[in-house]
Amino acid sequence: MKYFEILMSLIYLGMGILLLVAPPQSANFASKYMLYIGILLVAYGLVRAYRVYKKYYGERYESENHR
Repeated sequence: MKYFEILMSLIYLGMGILLLVAPPQSANFASKYMLYIGILLVAYGLVRAYRVYKKYYGERYESENHR
C-alpha cells in the first residue's frame, strides 16, 4: 500500500505541474482554471506526500532521536 500512496502523490504532483506549464490551448477549459486546478493538484500532491512520509517514516525517525 505504501508504494501505491507514493505513486498517487507523484501522479497528483505531475498532473498539477503539467497543467501549470501546458499551453492554454491544450485543455478544453479556460486557462485561469488550468492555473487554479494546477495549484490545487500540486498542493494536494504535496499534502499526500507529507502524509505518506509521516505515516511510514516519521515514527521511525522520532523514536530514534528520543533515545
